[in-house]
Formats: sequence, C-alpha cells, structure tokens
Amino acid sequence: KAYKRRLSASKDLLRRSEIDTLHPAFTRDVANNVWHMRNGRGLNHVIDRLGSLLAWSDERILISDMTSIRARSRKEPAYDEDLIGIPTKYPYEGASNMTGGSLG
Repeated sequence: KAYKRRLSASKDLLRRSEIDTLHPAFTRDVANNVWHMRNGRGLNHVIDRLGSLLAWSDERILISDMTSIRARSRKEPAYDEDLIGIPTKYPYEGASNMTGGSLG
C-alpha cells in the first residue's frame, strides 16, 4: 500500500511524510529498536513514535486498549525531545600514523 501510494502522492504529502533518517534518534534508536524516552507520557510517546514511522502524514492512527478503539491524527516526530546519546569522535593514539588502513 505505501509504495503504491507513493506514486500518486503529491509532493507536499511526500515532504510532510519524510523521516529524517540522519537524525541521531533515528540512526541510533529507531534503527536498533532501542528507544530512550523521558518518563512522562511513556505510552503516548510510543504511540506517537510508531505512528510517525508507520503512517502517512495525512492518515489517522488507530489505538486499541483491547476494549475500545479510537483514532487520532498522526503527530510529527519529535526526535529532539528524546534522550539521545550522540557519539563524539576522538582521535586515538596511532591514528595519525595510519596509511591506507594499516599502521605505517
């Protein structure tokens, strides 16, 4: 369904539905299925994250608690609000002596 719709979706819809795959939250958390989130709104945050990954921006998501079903709009991803460890590169001893992938 998603790939068929991509062919007929407007440029605006495609833009609004894009996921910033270069964001540290996506590359470190989402890709590894390890999500670091704040304590508040835990369940809602998970629902928001799944909705942003699985639905088009103009689609509503369905939420079930096994006794009822409700629908709501898909929220924009808020990756900057997550607890994301961003790696920092540090030079290591011997790195300046490397040539062509081997120590010289």
